[in-house]
Amino acid sequence: MSVSDDLIAGEPRDGGLARTNASFSRHLGSQTMVVIAGNVFTLAVGLPLQIYVSKVLGASGVGVFGLLSAVVATATSFLGLGIAQTTVRFIPMHLERGEYGEARALVRQGALLLLAVGALCYLAVLAALPWIGRWWPAISDYRLETAMMGLMIPLGLLTYYFQQALRGLHEIRYAVLGTSVLQLSVKTVMTVAVFSVGYQLRGYVFATVFGALCATLWMLWGLAKKLRQLGPAPPIKGVLAEWRRYAGVTYSGTLVTALGQGLDRYLLGIFGGASPVGILVVVGQLQQLPATFNAMLLMAGSPMLAAAHGRDDRAARQHIFVLMTDWVVRLSLPLVLFLLLFAHPVLSLYGQRFADDGVRPLQVLVLAQFFGLLCGPVGNVALMSGLERAAIRISIASAMLSTVLLVALIPFFGLMGAAVALSAGTVVTNLANLVLVRGRLQLVWLDVRYRAWIGEIAAALAVAFSFLHFSPGLGAVALASAMMLMYLAALAATLLSGLHEDDREVIRFIWERVRGRSGAA
Repeated sequence: MSVSDDLIAGEPRDGGLARTNASFSRHLGSQTMVVIAGNVFTLAVGLPLQIYVSKVLGASGVGVFGLLSAVVATATSFLGLGIAQTTVRFIPMHLERGEYGEARALVRQGALLLLAVGALCYLAVLAALPWIGRWWPAISDYRLETAMMGLMIPLGLLTYYFQQALRGLHEIRYAVLGTSVLQLSVKTVMTVAVFSVGYQLRGYVFATVFGALCATLWMLWGLAKKLRQLGPAPPIKGVLAEWRRYAGVTYSGTLVTALGQGLDRYLLGIFGGASPVGILVVVGQLQQLPATFNAMLLMAGSPMLAAAHGRDDRAARQHIFVLMTDWVVRLSLPLVLFLLLFAHPVLSLYGQRFADDGVRPLQVLVLAQFFGLLCGPVGNVALMSGLERAAIRISIASAMLSTVLLVALIPFFGLMGAAVALSAGTVVTNLANLVLVRGRLQLVWLDVRYRAWIGEIAAALAVAFSFLHFSPGLGAVALASAMMLMYLAALAATLLSGLHEDDREVIRFIWERVRGRSGAA
């Protein structure tokens, strides 16, 4: 029995708490290592691609693409029906109980429904093309680009759904290879090709759509393969109502938050034109870099939290929560400090306009993002532990706050107003969820292992200030070196302070796997 099988079965092999914690850390660590590998590839390829695209398209071209992307994101939020979130919530629980028929039925029914909804929406987009210029003058000259970008609505629905279903089935590899490696590789190659023959914004839209199509087909193949491996079991009657209830609750919250999704870009486009939107897109991409570590851990951690709730294992939930919080902060700390201290030279890589207007908004957004990481996966814990109604209410209230602030601040403060409004929503959401899980689940945030963060901060800051003092003019190579050395210094500080047992368990697991493969070879 593998580690994954051990966890799906619901109990450790020897029945002891120490073994349970070791299994959690091994499973979370091994799955996260797969996601880390994918995200390293994303960073190594995606960041240079972003810089390249920004230089070719300029702030205005990136802004137009950002507006079209915002429309797609809003549409997919409205059309998702809460189905993808339902798979992550219920598939691990069904696996925990051996209800393979229910898991299989949930995946198939959800995929067919989303395919039908996405296809109908795309037909509506095509039908509306002749009138789009009248309704939205900013994109009146981009009808073909709009038609191509509209394909991202059904593709986006299916890509996200397949990714969440694979997470629920404890199969991270196909999702990572599809979205982090295959999609980005195809997009990068196609972007370079179309730019070389003179197609700029139109070519970039085509490359984006084609990359998403390849990722969708890859994950569909992996999902079908995984479903065939499940044991035979007929669906048990009565689960459909429970699925619908959860999907309805999550979708009701999505509807409210979707109303404000993209509002920052729309308002900036109205009051400042396409260029501020382009700067916000780049700033948002950089701000999301620390959050990728959280996404890595949630890929494996969410199903584990759902499984713990399914067997009412409070100790497991507490351990997983602390483990994920500790790891996400330690992984993101050097990058957060890097973006805060080197914001101007980093944005200068994209172009002078980005550096002139984007530094303060980036710093505000990164600070808010890091506050969310410090709070741990509180929102996910609530959603995976039967508190979805309360979590959705918090999400709705935070979205309303951000919407009001966006409308009030952007006309007067532009990009900075957008950054403050979005950051306020992030802070309020995480604080409220932290209070929720503390009161309803007795989840404790503080842990003694967090003291190791102090040494990491000090070590990373020492490296950063050395670069700022001795290398005033920082180019791409110097910036990459600074970030790498900040991570190495933080790692050295962690080793000096001593590894936690969870860290040592992951290292032992990786070492056993390496030795096992070496022996097999």
